[in-house]
Amino acid sequence: MKYKEIEKILSNTPLAVAIRLHEDTFGYPPEFGGKTRIGDPILAEEVHKSIAKGEPFIVDAPQFIEHEDGSFTLTAY
Repeated sequence: MKYKEIEKILSNTPLAVAIRLHEDTFGYPPEFGGKTRIGDPILAEEVHKSIAKGEPFIVDAPQFIEHEDGSFTLTAY
């Protein structure tokens, strides 16, 4: 397999798509801390959620989690 073919395949992974959308929306890529797997679908979903909220994705940012009973939990990494 040639490099260009591999590059094309990797550019269509869920995480690559999320990164492109984040760059288009906010003008810069999401801020990840540490290492991630290529095409990580869970991380891609989190990036998509942040885009939907209109907030840039920063892995170390505190997150508000809303529970079914209406209460909130603040998580800090």
